[in-house]
This record gives sequence, C-alpha cells and structure tokens, in this order.
Amino acid sequence: MLSKAAYVRPVAAYSAFGRTAACQVRHSSSFTNGMGFGITIPQLSGPGGVFVTKYKITRPYNENTTWDDLLLYMPERDQLAKFTKDVPLFIRYLKLVTDQEGRKEAFREFYQRCKDGLTVENDIFLTTDELLALMWKNGYTEKERNAIQATFPSDYRFHYPELSVLFDVPEEDTYKFCLRSRMEKSHIGELDYDKVGINSIPHLIQFIQVKRKGFLRDHWLIFAGGWYIFKNFPFYNYLFYMKTYGFSLWFVSCWYLFSRMANRVWRR
Repeated sequence: MLSKAAYVRPVAAYSAFGRTAACQVRHSSSFTNGMGFGITIPQLSGPGGVFVTKYKITRPYNENTTWDDLLLYMPERDQLAKFTKDVPLFIRYLKLVTDQEGRKEAFREFYQRCKDGLTVENDIFLTTDELLALMWKNGYTEKERNAIQATFPSDYRFHYPELSVLFDVPEEDTYKFCLRSRMEKSHIGELDYDKVGINSIPHLIQFIQVKRKGFLRDHWLIFAGGWYIFKNFPFYNYLFYMKTYGFSLWFVSCWYLFSRMANRVWRR
C-alpha cells in the first residue's frame, strides 16, 4: 500500500519546470482535457494561444518581393514593355484641337517629342470605344465625340501621352487612369467565373479556363441518343436503361453542376 507522501507532488520537481514551462503545461493540458485526446498543437505552445484579430496576419514586409499580380502591386514604368509608335493621324487631329483651344505651345512640345516616334508602354492605353464612353460620361458634346469617332478607327489605341496632351490633363494622372482601366479589363483577379475567358488584349492572348455552355442539354442529348442506340441491344431493359445508364448521366450532371457552384464560392 502506497503512503500518503507518494500522492504528493514534490515541490522541487515543480520548481524545476520554471514558471513559464508550468504555464505552458497547464495551457496544453486544458486543451487536451477539453478535446479528450492527447494532442499538442503549435498554436497552444505559447502564452497567447489561439486568437482572432481584425486583420489577417501576414509575413513581415520584404522589399525584395516581386509580385506577379497587378492587383497586389502596381508596376513601375521601367518594368513595363515599351515600343515606338508612329502617330501621324493623331498629330493632324491634335493640330486642329490645339489651334482651336489656343494651345500651340503644347502642340510644339508634343511634336518635338514624337518627331522620331512616340515611345510608350504597350498596355497603358484606352481604346476608341472606351474614350468615347468617357467623353459621354464627362459631358462632351455630340460634335466632339463624332469628331473622334470619324477620325480614328475603332481599333486605335490612345496611349497616355496622347490623352494627356489632347485633353490637357497631367500625364501622371492619365498614366494611372489607363493602367487602372487595363487592370479592370484583365482576367487577373476576376471573381466572376462566368466571365473568365480569352484575354481581350490581342498581343497578350492567353487561353484560360472557359466555362462550358449547355452541359446539361448535352448530357440529356447523350441520354436520348443512348436510348436510341441501346434500345435494340440485348442489354436493353429497365435495369440498364434507367438504373445504370440513366443514373450515371444524372450523377455526372450533378457533379458538374455542384463543382461549378463550389468553384464560384471558393473563388470569392
């Protein structure tokens, strides 16, 4: 029979743990007692334990990080691909606009800049349709919008230096606006699964996942075709047609349907 002293934990053994270690043991034991399993997780090894904050906990900032997502990091101008474009059509139109508005000095400066070609970034532009829509939103007259539409083709790209001198807007503002417009038109970061398709920028065509249309219709057309083919087979009976073949197609249809629903939820 054990003596009473055997049931008493020695004080020296407790002091050997130290105050911090004892707190950690008690913290972990409360978790195991609550769960009923002898489990220890790293989150409970410290004094804080598991807690929830208002903001997500991220890694410390690192200047050497290179982001691939335009939504997370706005690229600098020297990081974008550039090319030189000839703008004779725009020069003629700009001459008429600046003469009418009395901005001849702005025309001379722009002409000297693009005399040997205008060097711009590939993707910092607005299309003709986008520019016409913006002019309508900002109250430009029908005559002014018709002048743009009659002069420039529908596939013309107004890069930010052209927009800056044409509308007398600071170049930095037009650069940021065009960059943001291209980011909104990009498939990167798209949350709507139905809209994900081929990138609209011609020289950056990327074939990405496209939602298939009419898959339920196709499945039941296959079911009808299978019934027409298998009706003369020796295997045609209620068990095969309704239980095996029919249930298989129904299962595949439900699989595709719920997969798309789950995909939409996960993306958001």
